[in-house]
Amino acid sequence: MGIIGENVVEGLTQQIKVRQEKLGKTHLDSEDIIYNNSNNSWLRVASSVDVTDASLANLNDFGFSTVREGDSFAKNGVLFGPVTDNQGTLPNKALSSNFKLDNQIQSHYGWGGRSTEWGQSPPPGVQSLSIQALNRGAIRKANLTITAYNPDQFRIIEALYLRLGYTILVEWGHTLYYRNQDKTLYQKKEFSSKAFTKFMKSGGESQFTEINKLIDEEKKLSDYNYDGFLGYISNFNWNFNQNGTYTINVSVMTRGALIDSLTTNASSGGEDEIPNKNEKGEMITSFLEGCKSYLKNSSNPFVESGDKKFRTNENDFDLQYTAKLTPPPQPQSKGTTEETLTQEKSLIIKKGEFIAFNALTESEPEQDTDTTQYYITLGLLLRFLETKCLFYNTLGEPIVGIEHNYGKTFMLSHPFQNSVDPKICFLTSASPSVPGEEKTMVSTQFPAGWISTGMELSRNNHPFKRDIMSIPLNVNFITDKINSSKDKEGRVTLGTLVTNILDSISFHIGNINDFSISFDELTNKMVIYDNVTIPGSKSSTRETAKINVYGIGGGGSFVKNLNFNSKIFPSLQNAIAIAAQNSGGGGSVGEKVASYSRLNAGLVDRTIKGANRSNTYADKSPYENYTTQINKVAIHFNKCYNEGILPDTPTINEMISPLQDILKSDINRRSQDGDFPPPFYIPVELSLTLKGISGFKLYEKFDITPDYILPPSYPKDMNFIIQGISHDVRNNEWSTTLNTLCWPAEQPSKPVSDFKGIIKGSTSNLPPYFSDSNFTPSSPPPPPPPPNIPDPLVTPNADRLRAVLEELGYSEKGKELANAGDITREMADYAIAVFRAIKNNTGIGVTVTGGNDLAHHRFSYNSRHKVGRGVDFVITPSNESNIKRVEDILKGFAAGNYSEARYLNEYDNPTKAATGKHFHISWGTGTEAKANVDNAYAEGNAGTLTTYKIT
Repeated sequence: MGIIGENVVEGLTQQIKVRQEKLGKTHLDSEDIIYNNSNNSWLRVASSVDVTDASLANLNDFGFSTVREGDSFAKNGVLFGPVTDNQGTLPNKALSSNFKLDNQIQSHYGWGGRSTEWGQSPPPGVQSLSIQALNRGAIRKANLTITAYNPDQFRIIEALYLRLGYTILVEWGHTLYYRNQDKTLYQKKEFSSKAFTKFMKSGGESQFTEINKLIDEEKKLSDYNYDGFLGYISNFNWNFNQNGTYTINVSVMTRGALIDSLTTNASSGGEDEIPNKNEKGEMITSFLEGCKSYLKNSSNPFVESGDKKFRTNENDFDLQYTAKLTPPPQPQSKGTTEETLTQEKSLIIKKGEFIAFNALTESEPEQDTDTTQYYITLGLLLRFLETKCLFYNTLGEPIVGIEHNYGKTFMLSHPFQNSVDPKICFLTSASPSVPGEEKTMVSTQFPAGWISTGMELSRNNHPFKRDIMSIPLNVNFITDKINSSKDKEGRVTLGTLVTNILDSISFHIGNINDFSISFDELTNKMVIYDNVTIPGSKSSTRETAKINVYGIGGGGSFVKNLNFNSKIFPSLQNAIAIAAQNSGGGGSVGEKVASYSRLNAGLVDRTIKGANRSNTYADKSPYENYTTQINKVAIHFNKCYNEGILPDTPTINEMISPLQDILKSDINRRSQDGDFPPPFYIPVELSLTLKGISGFKLYEKFDITPDYILPPSYPKDMNFIIQGISHDVRNNEWSTTLNTLCWPAEQPSKPVSDFKGIIKGSTSNLPPYFSDSNFTPSSPPPPPPPPNIPDPLVTPNADRLRAVLEELGYSEKGKELANAGDITREMADYAIAVFRAIKNNTGIGVTVTGGNDLAHHRFSYNSRHKVGRGVDFVITPSNESNIKRVEDILKGFAAGNYSEARYLNEYDNPTKAATGKHFHISWGTGTEAKANVDNAYAEGNAGTLTTYKIT
């Protein structure tokens, strides 16, 4: 589950072989002749309607026996398709013999009642069934055409099958088929099934999943000559025909359709015990705030990384009672609401699912600003959504579940891959360094501290495979996605929220992943897929099924039709022209385009030859082509995750394209060199229409034979990944259509332990932050050297301030005011005015401790000190009263010179970068100390503050 390219199940592969063997015979026996000439399909539809009040439902005015309450009405109203057995009569149990409703007529031709009024009418029936896969298979839609032959029949069908939102069961199959075990012909006479029996029983809230499992069991028992569909009625229409009959069309959807309509931002109710509850009462945002509160509480048990930048929860705990994020359970009473049931559910937080990252910002942090980043894993977020935020039956089970377990869903990864923005997410990797204990850390090429966890969250030592659920998501990012995913009515649907989160993750980690959501009918769960294959990861040990598309003698075919179409999306149409000039591969034109260009091997366009990016060459390795970008991105990652500096938006945007180019070029080159098969699909779609067969699942693969059907330019080692499955039952014939994308077949490739160098071509000349063994770094980069400062320094503005300091009897610590460059004229004017006001109004002593100084230039964040717009000073004596008196003066300057004069009181509220208690003043517009400036301006306007204007 959750991985591309699994082989189909063994029983289905065997049925394919048996059919092809029987159809390839040149000498037919009696069974073969019967199979080829008498094999019909059957089709049955059943309703879930129970009658609770026949009078209220207007079912007691037919003029015949009373309709009983309960399930008997639906049991007697099962519809069957237009199929007969080989004697020309309706198959056994096709229609219930108990449902005549006309005591005078003992034939099925009296079905529907009042035959004296309407005449002898045939029984109603399902004329056709068509099932389509929508949204890349996340939804299956069935269209049924039903015929009723008199008004009473139509009223019965209307009561049972035209109920929007109600569940129906559709089953179909072959009346004749070959068994896998002994290859003999089997004639189906009994049309009952365990799924049908279970469906027709009233009661049992967990029936939906159970019935789907029974459908799957029946497929296996029939050797995949049976199929079923459980869904809800989404639409209908009907026509009254001139001959007195009714033609009724019913649309049925699987529960996967609910993914795009289930809201996740449900209110948590009225007054409760949820901390930090937001004003709109959305349970999910309250939960996220609660996660942050838990991580901020130093009394909770944590495990810290060696450099203390990361910390995570040490133990599993029950969120409901430990973190107090939901109210305690209330006694359940009759009429218990869905909201109460969701509150009663317990949510266990697993070890390592909460993560805090102590980080600083690129710019000097303001006071009262918490720059710590808080994360929860994607698995935890989805588990919370499933447990607390959806709709539930009376047993508390979600109407649609979510696959959130670790070790189930995987993605393509890369040793150099990480998030360019820690405010979105970051990537972890597993290590076996401690026996019996898994550990995670930010991506292996960077020497970040370890975070201990009690579960396997990530790679399992596979450099190109990662557990999707292990990705830590920034809590603020999740909140932003909730707000940006709201529709016009403020609702956030499950499908929209998860898709938007996945799209942002992919964009910020190199865009080599193609995440999508689908629906698994068997488990009744939404599932996440990465629509690329994982190099070196065997999908399964099962045999790859081979479908013979043509021929007799050595193997017959049950393929009815075959179509090939280029699958070129609008975004690729122009790029394909580039691929035509890169028949040799290139590797620098994008992964899907490079895949298409492989079909042009040995051919060139005589008018234009070659279309590589500037400064990239086909004969050079990715490392050689992208050395500058590799160093640039490596420094960025080191700064983010080892130094703990959060990048600003321009820096993030600057890193996105280089990371994409590096990763895609490296993966393409590795596949061209035979390190592993290309993980990206070839944009060509194969559509096969087969004699009806079940058992195929989305994202499974198969092969076709004979090879000569495909043009010689197509790779011989090519499989087909199923993107859509459709069924059609009409005119006593069942057909199945598979829509697929071409995919490179699995080939023996290098063991993952053989990959040396993070980027292809970098075995001995990696950037200085790496060693070439096991993708681990040698050491963090050294701090940047001091700026190149001219000697002697010319600092007229600083000198002017120094003269005033001497005049006032104040001092400077060493040459810290300007030993890396001058301060600005405006900064000097501001500082002079402040120090004169302090001297004149208080007599407190002042020592300047910082300005445009070397110490601030060594900090990695962007500080106003570095451009001469900041000055630090301390006061003597620095008691509480003097600190307040000086701050009142600084407030006056901020109010009198609004948006230009700024200050921070780092005696009472030191920033994370502070090395000691002091005051900080700066000049110029921006966001620094914005809260202080706004408060001072308000006090000044209110007349409660003496203001100072710099002239």
